[in-house]
Amino acid sequence: MSDSNFRRSVFEIARHIPRGKVASYGQIAAMMGYIQGGRPVGAAMRHAPGDVPWQRVVRNDGSLGCVEGQRALLLREGVNLLPSGKIDMKKHRWNGK
Repeated sequence: MSDSNFRRSVFEIARHIPRGKVASYGQIAAMMGYIQGGRPVGAAMRHAPGDVPWQRVVRNDGSLGCVEGQRALLLREGVNLLPSGKIDMKKHRWNGK
């Protein structure tokens, strides 16, 4: 898969994550059948166009990337954080449907 096709696939999946839900980088990679894990998804998300809800893609353990404003955007969408500052993945992980 070319880099541009890979990115398009990542962005298309991310566009389907509803408000109040999140998906992990690795989860998106698995949905694409990409066995290399989430790092390439993270790299692709750095180039997300404006219509992609980038803030909804997080680390598998619910921790946020170092992107400024991500926490505020997620809180506005109703995503709860645990006392550790991580997202409650049991409650907010998107099931892909």
